[in-house]
Amino acid sequence: MAQAIAYTTVGNREDITDMISRVEPEDCPLVSMLNKSEAPMATVHEWQVDTYGNPKFSPARDGADVTNFNNRAENRHRINNRLQILQESWSVGKLQEKISRGGGTAGVSSEKAKSQAATMIMLKEGMEACIGSDQDIAEESGNYGDQLRALGKYANATNTDFPAFARTPAASIGTTSSLTEATFNAVIQSRYKASGRKRKTILFAGPSLKNKITNFVRAESASVGNTYRVQQMANEKTVTFSVNTYESDYGSVDIIPSLFLGRVSGSDSDTTSDERGYLLDMDMVSLSIMDNITQYELMDQGGGPRGFAEAIFTLVVNNPKSLGKFA
Repeated sequence: MAQAIAYTTVGNREDITDMISRVEPEDCPLVSMLNKSEAPMATVHEWQVDTYGNPKFSPARDGADVTNFNNRAENRHRINNRLQILQESWSVGKLQEKISRGGGTAGVSSEKAKSQAATMIMLKEGMEACIGSDQDIAEESGNYGDQLRALGKYANATNTDFPAFARTPAASIGTTSSLTEATFNAVIQSRYKASGRKRKTILFAGPSLKNKITNFVRAESASVGNTYRVQQMANEKTVTFSVNTYESDYGSVDIIPSLFLGRVSGSDSDTTSDERGYLLDMDMVSLSIMDNITQYELMDQGGGPRGFAEAIFTLVVNNPKSLGKFA
């Protein structure tokens, strides 16, 4: 007997929900939390660092004239960073935009609007990954524009772009893979000695680094036998075992997870990014923005709407000596 069945009947409509699932990281804590400093007015943005030197307390003799004088500006030094332009583009076919606006594209009321929104998110993620990377400062060359110096190059004990007194001390740079609570505290102590400021700092930490810090409170090994005891009400059904603030002898550290540290342009997260961390005094680090993320729409030349999002910015570290780093 002939029968019309669902698998072969011509004309059956497709069943597709009005939902598009996207699993991508979007939190950009560095871009969101860094202070925004004075807008740059040139392609090279400069500021000054200085040091007073070590204190002296040799006694002066009563009645003796002062014969030796000091040049209090002799250590003053200029450092700089370059402006970087980031762009993300979009383009939508004229017919596709009409189809989406007519309700013909599942989960999309306007392909143009969705493309613009996605471009803004991607540009912000690009800014986050850029400032958290190991990119070094570079002048425009060939097809590439100026590059800014990222945090990975500021927090570098051997960077000769800075005078020796302004470099991040080697003791302020820790190794995540072998990190213990003692070595973590050593980095915090070094940053305190370098800056002379006991205050709250923020550690932007990759997932592996965040896990290392949380595990400080767990058993170190069977031979050591150290454990962290937790007391909680018997009627509670959730055990919280996470460290979001670490109280040290040299100030508290707020720990903010980040997925965009130590990245290479266009790459996914890896061991390098998962183990990267930057310990920042938020008064010493800022973004200097000439143009914040802005959407530009270009002329439709017949193929449909198109445009791009752009940001022009640089990273300012008042004095690299104040930084801490984990890598």
